[in-house]
Amino acid sequence: GIKWQYRQGNANRENTTALITICADGTCTRPVIIFKGENIMSSWITMSRNGWTEQDIAEDWVKKSDEETRDKAVGELRALFLDGHNSHYSPRLIRYAKEHNITIFGYPSHCTHALQVLDVVFFAHMKEEFWKTIETFEEEHSRGVGKADFACVFGSAFLKAAQVELIKVAFSATGIVPLKPHIVSAEKLKPTKPTSVKGGFPLVQPSPVRA
Repeated sequence: GIKWQYRQGNANRENTTALITICADGTCTRPVIIFKGENIMSSWITMSRNGWTEQDIAEDWVKKSDEETRDKAVGELRALFLDGHNSHYSPRLIRYAKEHNITIFGYPSHCTHALQVLDVVFFAHMKEEFWKTIETFEEEHSRGVGKADFACVFGSAFLKAAQVELIKVAFSATGIVPLKPHIVSAEKLKPTKPTSVKGGFPLVQPSPVRA
């Protein structure tokens, strides 16, 4: 999933999350949009108290993705790659995946920049289209994007970004499909080298200094 902040026409901002699923054959499932709130009537727009992913929403998302990909899998095992967010690994979600022939793979910590198919290719194009669409909206309506506008604005950008060849390139670049285990070098997965900066107080402090 990717998290966006949208403008409501004033200084206020809220977290709005879009859960995006792309498939190795170049297709994608319908994204799930999560607004901050308590209640809403829709099957693919949902709410959470803070606008971030919660366990129940993650489970519903996996079920809906299963429904959209089940037929083309023709009974074969499906692999689902997820980041390390704890809402993705609830016992119910894992049980559902096992019962429906879905194997879940979790990305190692701090490696999504090199391994996550959405991070490596797709999101850069998605963000570009998203901000272009926001600019167009603001020019046409002379105001910022509000909560009621978000799904339309996001959907327009998503449809432009979700191109078959782009999605296939994302899976190829990360070595998933076709399988190329060594395409991501060890150098890319190395942790950032620690650096230290020695600093000091600009003024002499009285002694003793108590925390």
